[in-house]
Amino acid sequence: MKSVRQGMDIIAAYEEVGSYRAGAAICGTTHKTVKRAIERAAGKAISAKAAERKNNTDIVTQLVAAKTTSFLPKSLGVPPGLAQSGRGPRRSSGVRLRRK
Repeated sequence: MKSVRQGMDIIAAYEEVGSYRAGAAICGTTHKTVKRAIERAAGKAISAKAAERKNNTDIVTQLVAAKTTSFLPKSLGVPPGLAQSGRGPRRSSGVRLRRK
């Protein structure tokens, strides 16, 4: 199993020379390993598109944000990551509210 850095080197060598065997010669590995690394990288590019799908909760995000900010005391203000990020009620920073 290759490390992440070695995998990136393999992909860079393949893109530079354009063949599995030449990329393998540069990296000191086999052409089969280069082929697997390229296929794995191509699979990750497809899964990144799948990650852009909408969530079921996107419909009610604005409603939840409005109700959440309406019951907070003015002295606490809006929690970080709630209204500014556009992510809705999910926390982006992991910071908890502290009540005084």
